[in-house]
Amino acid sequence: MIVETIKDIVENELTQKCTFIYAPEFEANVLTDTEQSETGWYFIYAPPIEVTDTIGNQREYHTNLPFVALICKYLENPTIDYKEVEIQAYIDQAREIGRNFVHKLSYNALIDSSVENPIQSARYVSIKGSYDSHLFGVELTCDVAIYEGKTGC
Repeated sequence: MIVETIKDIVENELTQKCTFIYAPEFEANVLTDTEQSETGWYFIYAPPIEVTDTIGNQREYHTNLPFVALICKYLENPTIDYKEVEIQAYIDQAREIGRNFVHKLSYNALIDSSVENPIQSARYVSIKGSYDSHLFGVELTCDVAIYEGKTGC
C-alpha cells in the first residue's frame, strides 16, 4: 500500500514527470542504465531498512516510516567533466520536485491524521554524478507518520 501510494503520487501528481523506481541503490544503479526515462528524471524510492510502530489506545498501529528517495536527472555527458554552475539548476529543480512530493504526500489519506505534523522536516542532500549513469539531483530523507489501520488482532 505504501509503495503504491508513493508511485501514484510520483506518476500522477508531481509537477515534473519522473520515472518511478522502487529498488535499493545497487539495483537502481542497474535500472537507471536499462530503463530510459522520457524526461530524464528519476524518482528512486529505496525500501526502508527499519520501520517503527507505536501502538495506540485502541491497539491500532501508528507507523513512523523513514523515507529515502533519490530525485535525479540523467545527463548524457559521457564524462565527469561538468561545471558546478551547469548542474546546480538540476539540483535546484530536484529539490523543488522533492518539495512538491512532500506536499502531496502530507495530504494523502495514508498519512496519520492523529499526528499534528506527520512530516516535520525534509532533508535534501545534493547528488553529483552518482552511479555510472551520471545522475544529478538530491537525496530526500524524512520521517513520515502513516496510519495503515492495522491492529495486533
